[in-house]
Amino acid sequence: REKYKTDVVALKQIEDLFGDISVYTDEFDPFWDELVPQAIKIHNQGQYQMGEWAGSGCVDYNEGRALYTFTRIMQPTCMIELGYAGGISTSCIARGLEVNGGGVVHAVDHSPEHWNTSTMFKEYCTKNIIVQYHSTDAVQFLRDSALMPTLTFSDATHDEEPTRQIAELLKMKWPNATHLYHEWGMSTISGHVERSYVSMQNLIGTQFERNAFEKVFGSEYRHGGLYGSCGLGIVMPM
Repeated sequence: REKYKTDVVALKQIEDLFGDISVYTDEFDPFWDELVPQAIKIHNQGQYQMGEWAGSGCVDYNEGRALYTFTRIMQPTCMIELGYAGGISTSCIARGLEVNGGGVVHAVDHSPEHWNTSTMFKEYCTKNIIVQYHSTDAVQFLRDSALMPTLTFSDATHDEEPTRQIAELLKMKWPNATHLYHEWGMSTISGHVERSYVSMQNLIGTQFERNAFEKVFGSEYRHGGLYGSCGLGIVMPM
């Protein structure tokens, strides 16, 4: 967190995208302090026994704060997240919805129902702010969905073909929504600066979300991203 609060380049990105977010940062920081120990616990267990949790699936401070800020500013009543994993990013979104006073995030993952999710994720499920879809394929979920989200976040598969399918379905079904995705800085087309923020450098060039979203949505949409241990990609209608 302290890194992103003093990093002039990252701060300029946030300011250019949102303007002054000091109010949202003040709201988010105590929540993040509570959430971080849960993230560390999750990523020291099971498939994430790799020491460094930031960049190994979980959002970092800058990415989590951005998800929270998007939720607070856009005030979505319906949101979709593809790939909730440990539920850290979902919890950031759910917190924003809770502060907004309404809204639901539909969280989809192929993992079993009792996979290792954060305590915060479970609490927001009991509050019906998170609706959990476990053991569910993201592509099939999108094909079948009758939901009307105004904001989505994709962090499911990182492979080229299914990621392209996800981007195509999001554009076809919800062309006027804002679509966010993880691993923006890890793409084969990512530049030097965004790659310099990535915590797990060995994964650079192996993630295809950015390739798919920029190609599928094309020049009629506004594309951008925020630096982070994975990077947060942004696709917005013009």
